[in-house]
Amino acid sequence: MDKLAKEIILSAKDLTLSSANEANTRLKVIDRIVFEILGWKRSDVEVEEHVSEDGESTYADYVLRTAMTAIVIEAKKVGQSIAPQSVKTVFYKSLFPKP
Repeated sequence: MDKLAKEIILSAKDLTLSSANEANTRLKVIDRIVFEILGWKRSDVEVEEHVSEDGESTYADYVLRTAMTAIVIEAKKVGQSIAPQSVKTVFYKSLFPKP
């Protein structure tokens, strides 16, 4: 895993501000972290999913889901910073009774 992480870091360093774009950053860095390092299954990840909150619609770059959790990842090109967003945690009760 250590070797893989170093390889991904080198890939990120190779993406200079002039040649990097969000798509290359996702392909060469974020996708590899999500699938190769964190071990998410492709069937549990949606990309460019339409989401709505508080009457506003947008697209989430990545939505990672388990039965109880959803994680949203906003992708930006290497070197581009984003302002921190508020974290919203919502707990849903199951609609199905326990057996």
